[in-house]
Amino acid sequence: MGKYLTSGWLNFDYLMKMHQNFIFAVGARGIGKTYSAIKYCMENGIKFVFVRRSNVQLNFISAPVSHVLRPYLMDIGKWDDCTTDPIKDVGYLYKVDEDVVAVATSLSAVANIRGFDGSDFDAIIFDEFIPKKGERVLVDEGAAILDLYETVNRNRELQGRPPVKLICLSNSNSGNNPMFVYFNLVNIYANLQKKNKEVYINQERGCCIVRYDASPISAQKAQTALYRFARNTKYYDMAIDNIAEDITEFHQAKVNIKEYDPIVKIGEITIYKHKALRMFYVTEYQSGSCREIAGDEKGIIVFQHDYWTLKEHYVNNHIQFNNYADECYFRLVSGLKW
Repeated sequence: MGKYLTSGWLNFDYLMKMHQNFIFAVGARGIGKTYSAIKYCMENGIKFVFVRRSNVQLNFISAPVSHVLRPYLMDIGKWDDCTTDPIKDVGYLYKVDEDVVAVATSLSAVANIRGFDGSDFDAIIFDEFIPKKGERVLVDEGAAILDLYETVNRNRELQGRPPVKLICLSNSNSGNNPMFVYFNLVNIYANLQKKNKEVYINQERGCCIVRYDASPISAQKAQTALYRFARNTKYYDMAIDNIAEDITEFHQAKVNIKEYDPIVKIGEITIYKHKALRMFYVTEYQSGSCREIAGDEKGIIVFQHDYWTLKEHYVNNHIQFNNYADECYFRLVSGLKW
């Protein structure tokens, strides 16, 4: 059986049979990502740590009416046997028949759970790891999730036990998100979308990315009232077709760098100006010497002051980029948002 069950819902066994320890599953809305992950863990006796970004989100998915375990437990007739116990400064303990099945926490609370015994937990599920537009993100989210992983995993591999699975789930809100940036997966994900590919596996790093395109459930949802109304919108592209808006809009090109002169290096990128045309090129590769500005807060202020006209050139499509990550970084240092 492939990525989807015969019923059309996401098949979580497909992900687990890739035998990777760091899993990123990105798909359209409502195709069963979270439900399938929870179902797999519960049916296989895998205790898990469930993570959301903020405490507000954590409290919402731990309330009775919107509880993250409710859909699955309702289906198997065990919802009435579920209890949720608060843990001060950490989150909640989820129990079924008084047995612990999961602990729920937020990224903002991760620092408080260092030292906790995670030996009984074999998976971490980071739900909605790609933030929505305007959603507040934490500084160094990638480092925060690795801190949590280290806390739960500890030295189990040195003791001959398999490592913890980190399972990151989300809708395709953006290719330029904190987790992909931190783990250098931005260009990889962008290329998957551009080339209509769905699977990336890196055996050496023990990670995989799976894009859930062409979902049978999405095809059915496309005929419902909301999506008939929202057709030809960016929301539809994300929710039904699993398309990250910012990737479709980026300006990639391959150029003859000999036709350009470097004008400034800011942090990780070098910006070139064409010798004859009003065109610019941005890449992480530097050829020739030019002014260099640090990519820290002070340097970004200097860059925005001294090279403010580059914003206008960007809006007028005068700037091309070697890859998607270069454009993301340029927008960051220029103070632009998608």
